[in-house]
Amino acid sequence: MRNLLALALAFGLAGAVSAQNSATTTQNGSGNNSDIEQSGQNEALVTQGTVANSATNAISTVEQAGVGNGATVTQTGDGNNAEVLQGTDGGVYGTASAGTSSTNEATIEQSAIGNTASVQQGVDVGDATGSVATLRQLDDGNYGDIIQGAGSVGSASGLEAVLEQSGAGNEGFIRQAQNGTANGDGAGGTVEATINQSGSDNYGVILQGFGSGAVSNGSRAVIDQSGDGNGPRPVEARIMQGSYGGSSTDDYGYVLQEGDGNIGRVYQGIDGAISSDSIAEIFQYSDGNTATITQEGSSNTASTTQQ
Repeated sequence: MRNLLALALAFGLAGAVSAQNSATTTQNGSGNNSDIEQSGQNEALVTQGTVANSATNAISTVEQAGVGNGATVTQTGDGNNAEVLQGTDGGVYGTASAGTSSTNEATIEQSAIGNTASVQQGVDVGDATGSVATLRQLDDGNYGDIIQGAGSVGSASGLEAVLEQSGAGNEGFIRQAQNGTANGDGAGGTVEATINQSGSDNYGVILQGFGSGAVSNGSRAVIDQSGDGNGPRPVEARIMQGSYGGSSTDDYGYVLQEGDGNIGRVYQGIDGAISSDSIAEIFQYSDGNTATITQEGSSNTASTTQQ
């Protein structure tokens, strides 16, 4: 009897320690809804629609609390919505997941028109460390948003965010360390954000260390756009590092635009904030473009090339 009890306890403890789960959902057709909730160190895979059998108006939500989680969502079809939440307050695990995202990875890929996608890592209390977010949207009229370390604290370090959109009329946003610190210097590792957009009338924005008391230190932001601003609005790229009451130190902001009628803006330490030892570069190739660099502080470098 004792041996059986000891074996049962050992098995239970081993299960508690490993506790690594895998969840897979596959749905074809219209109007489907997928919801995955995981706590611990888990993997989630969601596929809604294929090239041969697309899904429309589908919804996918993945909520993960813990360290070392991975989530991949693939949607093919129009009007779909995907959301990955890793370490967000108010989720299914309440305060256990409040605002902490460490060494997590999230990928969302959507193909078709009018889709919406959001990746949130370390939100509402806002501590995101060593996490990676990738969002790809292929076609027109899509909206993508990546948030890492946002809320009342907004700490972000050792992060990478990549947002890729191809098509016309897309909008892409990356926010790192809202109302807190984006620390890309020293032992904290890098804080990097990249937006690649190809097509006309696209809009891309990167915010790092923004809000009251925010600090952007050693962060890197890159926006690469190809296409013309010949529709209802121009192609626009906007990088803001240490803004809206924040400060910017040793940051790098880079905008590359190829096409007519584009607008490129880089702000480092504005609205009374201070920028020091930061670099801003804008390259624009073609006609009718506008470039704006604003830096407030000392030892900054600004460079604009228009050809």
